[in-house]
Amino acid sequence: MSLSVKQVSTALVVLALAAAPVAAQGPDKNASHQITQAELVPIGRKVRSLRTAPASLNLKVGEKMNLNTLKVTAYDSAGRALGLLTGYDFSIKPGEPASVYPGTITGVRAGMTELVVRYPRLGWAGRTDPRPEARVTVVVTR
Repeated sequence: MSLSVKQVSTALVVLALAAAPVAAQGPDKNASHQITQAELVPIGRKVRSLRTAPASLNLKVGEKMNLNTLKVTAYDSAGRALGLLTGYDFSIKPGEPASVYPGTITGVRAGMTELVVRYPRLGWAGRTDPRPEARVTVVVTR
């Protein structure tokens, strides 16, 4: 059987269109879904890692930034996005170049540190394994 270039091109277009819905449901189909408080425990059973966007923050000394600017996405063991966390636990070691107080990170002095973001303790009920975390590099300049 011999196919013309037009027939092959048409077949490829049809295949691409048929595959489009599958691609749309790929690993990040839930990347924009906001995980509600009611979903924390059920989704927490599946969470294996967290990723933040951006992965680093740049602040000037005295500058404050609302932590709502961070997008924290939870992923399962297969790397599929489970959704965005609207709340999470966070910390910076005391004495570091930046400090964090509920909802706000502040540049204290020039230097570099890490903001640690963890899956909320509330959603980790009944589990003894460590909660997934992501580390955000924080650079503070004068």
